[in-house]
Amino acid sequence: MDANGFASLFVGFLREKPKVHARYLEVKLKSEKELCQRLGLDDHTSSKVADAAFPYFASVMLPDCDYPELEVCS
Repeated sequence: MDANGFASLFVGFLREKPKVHARYLEVKLKSEKELCQRLGLDDHTSSKVADAAFPYFASVMLPDCDYPELEVCS
């Protein structure tokens, strides 16, 4: 699920489009790469991690936090 698909899950309780951390995409790429490397995941399983959209959820829940605190896997 991409960020747009995941964002639709918020529609039920948010009136407006959620504010997303400005560095979301940077954190997404870094966190997913780090997590997949640490766990030794193959490409198929790594794509499932990307579909889970954990960095997007963190970016919506903590849109104003500092960059290091936003990382899902550091």
